[in-house]
Parts: sequence; C-alpha cells; structure tokens
Amino acid sequence: MPLLHNMRSRWKMPLEFRKLNLVAENRKRPTYQRRQVHYFKPLVKVNDRSHNFQAVLLLYGSDRNFLFTATNAHAAVHKYMRFNKVTSLDHAVVIHCSQTSSPASGNQRCLVTGHMWDIRRRHVATVMQEAMADVEYNEDKAKL
Repeated sequence: MPLLHNMRSRWKMPLEFRKLNLVAENRKRPTYQRRQVHYFKPLVKVNDRSHNFQAVLLLYGSDRNFLFTATNAHAAVHKYMRFNKVTSLDHAVVIHCSQTSSPASGNQRCLVTGHMWDIRRRHVATVMQEAMADVEYNEDKAKL
C-alpha cells in the first residue's frame, strides 16, 4: 500500500475515485434526499488470491466516502454551516458476494447506510457508519 512520503503530506489514496454527476437530479430534491454514486478501483494490482487486501480496499473506500454523505445530512438542517472536523464514531461492514442514505442525523451526529456492488452488479457489501461533525454555525450569514 502507498505510504506517507513525508510529514507534511496526506496519505496517498490506494484507490481511484470517480463521482457520478447527479447535480441536475439532486437539484430537484431536498438536501437529505440527495443521492451520491461513487465508483472506485484500486491503483495497485489485486489478484483473486488476496481476499484480505480486497476487503481492506473496500473498507477504505466506504469509510472515505460515507463521511461526505454525513455532512450532506447536516447541511439539510442549516445551510450556513461549516464543518471544522468530521470523525467516524463507528463503521460496520458486512461483506457479501453503493447506494447510501442517512436514516438519522442530529446533535452533530449522523448515521449513514449503504450497499456496494461489483462491476457485474453483484451485491458485495452492506455498510453502516455513524459519524460526528464539529459544526460551526455562521449566524451573521443566517440573518441575511
């Protein structure tokens, strides 16, 4: 796996991420009902015999993208909001052979659920993550 190459850098991501453009579709929906579709593939060679490594990449991909979904759920409550920090509190994955939603959010916490499929449309994982966001409200902008 790629490692931290110096103290000032961020971790190099082991996956390439692409996001499906759903801006036009989401514009018609309330914030809490907006959809996100992410595609990801490994940047390193993964063969069929390295199932543990495949699971690690799957977990990394779900953890990275779900925290962004949690921020959308909070933005539905207050549009003049800035996120200082977002932290994962819990992340559960059931790996079987990503549609995501947030069934609950409030008090700076959010629960996100999702499903992941492979390129052959087989359901490979169900994911659930609880997140906590350090939220800052800009009351001056809210009054405008």
